[in-house]
Amino acid sequence: MADRLREQLPAHLAGPIRVAFALVGVVSLILGYIGLRTYLLAHPSHFSHAPGDVFYYDIELILVQSPPLADGGPYPWPLTIARFSAPSVLAFGLAEIIAALSAKRLYHARVHRYRGHVIVYGSTRMADVLARRLRRAQQSVVAVGAAGDGGTLGGDTVLASLRIAGVARATAVYSCLADSHRNVQVANDVERLLAGRRLPVRVHALVADPDLCLALKARRWTAAGPDGLRVDFFNADELAAQQVVRSDETVFSSGAPRVAVVGTEAFGRSVVVELGRQWLARRDKSDEPTHAVLVGAQARSAAALITARYPFLGEACELHAYTGGIEDLLTERSTAGLPPLHRLYLCQEDEGEALQTALYSVAHLATAVEAIVVRLDRLSGMAETFDRGPGGEALFDALGGRLRVVDVVEAACDPAVIGFDLAEALARTGHQRYLRDRLADGIAMGGTAAMVGWDLLPEEFRAASRAQALDIGRKVAALGALLAPRRATGLDDFQFKPWEVDFLARQEHHRWWAERVDRGWRYGAQRDERTRHHPALVPWSALTDDGREPDLEAVRAIPSLLAEVGLAIVRVGPPVARGEVPADGTDPVW
Repeated sequence: MADRLREQLPAHLAGPIRVAFALVGVVSLILGYIGLRTYLLAHPSHFSHAPGDVFYYDIELILVQSPPLADGGPYPWPLTIARFSAPSVLAFGLAEIIAALSAKRLYHARVHRYRGHVIVYGSTRMADVLARRLRRAQQSVVAVGAAGDGGTLGGDTVLASLRIAGVARATAVYSCLADSHRNVQVANDVERLLAGRRLPVRVHALVADPDLCLALKARRWTAAGPDGLRVDFFNADELAAQQVVRSDETVFSSGAPRVAVVGTEAFGRSVVVELGRQWLARRDKSDEPTHAVLVGAQARSAAALITARYPFLGEACELHAYTGGIEDLLTERSTAGLPPLHRLYLCQEDEGEALQTALYSVAHLATAVEAIVVRLDRLSGMAETFDRGPGGEALFDALGGRLRVVDVVEAACDPAVIGFDLAEALARTGHQRYLRDRLADGIAMGGTAAMVGWDLLPEEFRAASRAQALDIGRKVAALGALLAPRRATGLDDFQFKPWEVDFLARQEHHRWWAERVDRGWRYGAQRDERTRHHPALVPWSALTDDGREPDLEAVRAIPSLLAEVGLAIVRVGPPVARGEVPADGTDPVW
């Protein structure tokens, strides 16, 4: 089910109809003037024949009350036509007003009954595709189209539209306007409307610049805390790249992937990062990294940026920068007898160049490349010409699946992918680390309920991991610090002070304790999953050193955990914790 609030009739209908009635109005005035003047000259009366007076009588034809007509006919044929055509213009205007008011009232009444619906804000293709996907998933969708999605949108207009759409009763808001700053404004207005109420509303705002997107994520994470409104910012290119890599199982099927990425913007950089992340999780006991070549004039600076921001790439990916052309690179590899690349990703900013490069590069499929992936956005319609749909027909041959054209909007507009926010990323990364550490301790996979992959993990454990991730921002803020994107400087090498580890571990234990009790767990001398008993459900002071270690370990892991998603902790002021931390910065006395 879907409802759309529009400020005007659909353009393909309203435009021609309004133009037609405008022409009818002009023709009616002309015919009416000619007919009235002829009529008045033929029927002398007390009515004036002056042009101004005749024009006034002419206008009154629209209201069906032109005084000269009271004398009766016969009337000249132009006047006869105008007598009927002129009032039709008024009738159309009244009908349009009544229809608009009725439609708005029906819309308000229908939306007022909605509970748990989703609001999609914007008139872009991204908004349309997302609304369609949500409807396909049996979600109730209210699509709010901003006027033109290109003009000014005042704060009052946003607030009014969100109120009408029932934001207080919604489960999610997606702001997909063309302007990133306006999407941030919508997120801010949702928070203003909800005024701190704890409701299940999640806000997702589209941000075109990937660096700004990460910076906004970091800032919001520190400011909101675990109980604040869940606001996330997403970048279409980043999500599309992640989806492309995750869905391509064959690229990992024959060992460490070998790839070349042409283009150093958001999509290309995200492909490199996601390949490294996925290979790190899939490579089992192999220490061989992925082999990636970043191609472009800015390849060196882009490679330096992503390796500094995501330090795990040093272990997961052998990244090289190539400032020449892709044709030269493929020729060099063929001449040198190097094994073919598993994938060639073409992500140039000039989409015409990317498509042209793809068509030229097919000559290397037999020697240097196994498959080619092309990223398109503005030329996304071209993707359909290579895609054999249900009918099995396409304009161009996709070479048996070896040429894949990716529509960024279609790939990114998956609600599940957009919902993969910072909390989800940190929770999954934390669980992956937990598995690695427990395996190193000799605990086998499946040895406990938590020793399984994320997709097989019971929802209770996944929720606990998300809750722990959500609390990281509050912990960082308590130290007078904030989160920021990692940079290629030593400033990202954050170290906790000993008392900070102890202080945050106490907080983490009490958070975990409250969360466990809320889920029905109680103290027991032995841990029992069936009866929900746990020996660590006691105050911090009653814990043994072994009992405290999981909390201490969770705190120590925060900087490296954040580094895996490209974030760092930056100190900006004194600790803001109350009562426990001395003002002079010395170790607290517990």
